[in-house]
Amino acid sequence: MKGERVSIDGRLAEFGGLSPDELLAANFVYQKIAVFGRRVIAPGLAAETIAAACKALYDNSPTLDGLPGEITALLDANGYPAGGGALVAVYVLPDGTRLISCEKQLAWRNISRTTGVRAMVVPCEVPFAGYRTAASLAAQNCAGLYARRRGFDMAICENAAGVFTTLSDAPLFAAAGDSVLVAPSADCMERRMGVAACLAAGLKVLEQGFTAADLPRFDEVFAVTPQGIVSVGELDGRSLPHSLALRVLTSLS
Repeated sequence: MKGERVSIDGRLAEFGGLSPDELLAANFVYQKIAVFGRRVIAPGLAAETIAAACKALYDNSPTLDGLPGEITALLDANGYPAGGGALVAVYVLPDGTRLISCEKQLAWRNISRTTGVRAMVVPCEVPFAGYRTAASLAAQNCAGLYARRRGFDMAICENAAGVFTTLSDAPLFAAAGDSVLVAPSADCMERRMGVAACLAAGLKVLEQGFTAADLPRFDEVFAVTPQGIVSVGELDGRSLPHSLALRVLTSLS
């Protein structure tokens, strides 16, 4: 958490020594959201996907109508520059309690692309595929730590069937010609944003799992995050281009 204050059910509060980890010791659903110049990116889509996950996992329906106002008030309270970028996280506990915290400032002022990421494939079965939960976050963090200890930047999670699912916690896309593959899962916010951007860029989107055996036929591999696109420049030692991701980024913007 980057800031002394959080928003709990719409009320600004200070932790006063209580850490977010302690408060969020139980299971939770979460969603990270990017903000540029106090413009909250896709708040309606974020609310829809959080609500769908809570309904599927906890059978509750949290109230998320005021997200943009809550987020901007929280950034103001924590002294984030009005013209800059920020990443916030929305957590919803099983009892419906909603918490929003500031994650970090972003160095850029609009949706952008990160290139040259060195990734390795790590066997990692992510629970509740497509939903952002405490369990999925723990699994993906462990995979990322494993990759970094071996000199890579990020981990591509590979499930028990050998299918590549995510880059860290971001849905993974693989391009071959004018087609883009994305592994089947629940529709998280970034997955929906990525599919819409690919279609807008004139690409065919196929909901189809892909494995290590498919890698030689792919032109590039990228992931969609709340703040833009991450292009994989190297995967297990193989260099990959990233020109197509630029077209998708333009549509995403």
